Amino acid sequence: MAIYKYVGRSKEGKLKRGTVDAINKTQAINKLREQGISPRELTEAKGVLNKEITIGQQVKQQDFVIYCRQFATLIRAGVSIVDSTNILAKQTESKALKKVLMAIEEDIRSGIPFSDAAGKYPKIFPQIFVNMVRAGEATGNLDEESEDNTEAVNFKEMPRYDVSMSIVIKLSSLLSTGGEADE
Repeated sequence: MAIYKYVGRSKEGKLKRGTVDAINKTQAINKLREQGISPRELTEAKGVLNKEITIGQQVKQQDFVIYCRQFATLIRAGVSIVDSTNILAKQTESKALKKVLMAIEEDIRSGIPFSDAAGKYPKIFPQIFVNMVRAGEATGNLDEESEDNTEAVNFKEMPRYDVSMSIVIKLSSLLSTGGEADE
């Protein structure tokens, strides 16, 4: 994510100056327009003082669990993956998760599968999450896999993020039955 400096005018015609965080220049312009600002100048801010400081892009387990639950709910409700990712990026309070979800949204819009886009961020998306999403994409059961991911992530709350054998059994059951697991 980059920081862009802008000079523009509000709908009332007042001169506005400031900065906006965006993945690219196009997204910066769109964000400004959503705020009712018509940009006249837009330049990427250079230098150490204008860089967002993040160390390792850590996301709290609680934020990730909330994300998984909300993602599963949106997908089950028929909201597209792109729109679900966009909505959750706007709603999350985690700066690291927001940044990654915005990048994933851009990847999805460019034709990269969600599982591949999420797989680029192993510090945030555990491999089991990525694999279960990939299985859901392959079988057309992403809504069911999303709900199962929520259960899997809750298991990760155990000390040292031990992955329970029941997750593997559940995943195996889903894959062998085409998405209909025994409860």
